[in-house]
Amino acid sequence: MAEIGLVRLARLGLDVSPAVLPSQWTEFSKRQFTQPQLMAVLCLMRYEDWTFRGAEVRLNEHTKLRSALQLNSVRDYTTLYRFLAWLRQDDVARVLQFDVDGKYFCGSDMVIKFSPEGRVLMVFGRKQEASDEGTDPLKHPKPPLPPIDGEFRQVTDMAWDMAGNTYISDGYINSRIAKIDKDGNWIKSWGEPGTGPGQFNTPHSIATDDAGNVYVADRGNGRIQVFNGDGKYLREIHISVPYDHKIRPWKGNAPSEVPATAEAPAPLNKTMLNGSPWAICITPGPHQVLYASDGYPGRIYKLTLDGKVLGVLGATGHGPGQFGWIHELACPSENVLYAAELLNWRVQKLTLERAR
Repeated sequence: MAEIGLVRLARLGLDVSPAVLPSQWTEFSKRQFTQPQLMAVLCLMRYEDWTFRGAEVRLNEHTKLRSALQLNSVRDYTTLYRFLAWLRQDDVARVLQFDVDGKYFCGSDMVIKFSPEGRVLMVFGRKQEASDEGTDPLKHPKPPLPPIDGEFRQVTDMAWDMAGNTYISDGYINSRIAKIDKDGNWIKSWGEPGTGPGQFNTPHSIATDDAGNVYVADRGNGRIQVFNGDGKYLREIHISVPYDHKIRPWKGNAPSEVPATAEAPAPLNKTMLNGSPWAICITPGPHQVLYASDGYPGRIYKLTLDGKVLGVLGATGHGPGQFGWIHELACPSENVLYAAELLNWRVQKLTLERAR
């Protein structure tokens, strides 16, 4: 990434973090750093694929980067380095979520629960240790290896119900949903690779409603599946809204719309098809609505919980109100959205107004 891009990403991390994290201080050893500073460094490591040593070198050498992170006056980096070393490259979270109590969770092959002050409260799963044999990146065999209770393979998202249970979409390899109670006990999991009810092709995002139902963005199958809290299949939602086929994708070739037949339910992977859900969120009550985004044509859809489309906004692109592969959505109210984009390296805050 260009030098100016590093600085911009660091500043973005600082700007976004205070909006979702309390401003308390987090202490790891001699020095104290704000949570936004730590989260901004985590963001840089995630998107630059830096190792601990790589981040250390960049911070030492890059004056503008230290300035953007407001670290110029700090001479002792021991605390920050310990934080980076604790994360390590293979522990850098793919997803960051917050529960109703403001506690936040990081996820990769481990899911770690923190207090608002940054203390580790609970750990789910286990990463490979550096001293283990065969600690290469996880392979993606077809079919995948059987999942193991209490362990994960590339978590994609998590959500909570009113009772404090955690639901984890697990994820790129295991293709299942895990349920853990508020005390951290493994309750159950459901799902397997496939195209039928209760089967998944990359469960990429997850949300819950006030009734305790679980909504899973089954991205590769082009649908949102709905379950009760025990994993019983209830229904599925398909989003199909006409669009301009002349729209060019942010990257790559335009996907082909192949009609499915009983003999050929093609395409086998519907990730890039119109309406295939990449990220979902559900607003707080009393009148909840569901938001979903797709990769192409790059839109956000507003739906009832039964799947009726209420509105559509955006398109793929680089400008304000355009999107490049939304990977997370947050909807703290029906009229406010946060969209985290993978390709445009940014978070957009969207304030929705009723059409006149």
